[in-house]
Amino acid sequence: MPNTKLFEMPKSIPQETGTRERQFYQRFKQSTPPGFVLTRVESIYAGYPDLTVITPGGVITQIELKVCTSNKVRLSPAQISYMTKAKNAPVYILVRYIPRKMKREKSWLLFRAEKKAVQLALYGLDSVEPDLCIEDKNYSKLFDYL
Repeated sequence: MPNTKLFEMPKSIPQETGTRERQFYQRFKQSTPPGFVLTRVESIYAGYPDLTVITPGGVITQIELKVCTSNKVRLSPAQISYMTKAKNAPVYILVRYIPRKMKREKSWLLFRAEKKAVQLALYGLDSVEPDLCIEDKNYSKLFDYL
């Protein structure tokens, strides 16, 4: 009988990555000001971003959430493909950076995906200037940017 699973997580991604990203989503959700609408997307389509955000002004934005403990940003080929094709749509990668040695959050980094996804995946955080960096837990800057 053929395999009938629609989607299976790759074995190379550590299980705790999903947990950290869920926690990151909860933190993001708690920081969201009134007027913004968040929808967590659990898609069977590989590469589709984690969140759809509608701003108070009606702008629809997609955000891929990533938690990194090192320079490396894990983006699948399907994610990179989706992000680079969305040239006229606001698609972002939001990274929660927690250096291993610090064991606490250092910053949230926002990248415009169609311009920076490939470079992030190949060369890591140190190779790309973020479009927005939040180091003081003033998350309102993020929502002002969106």
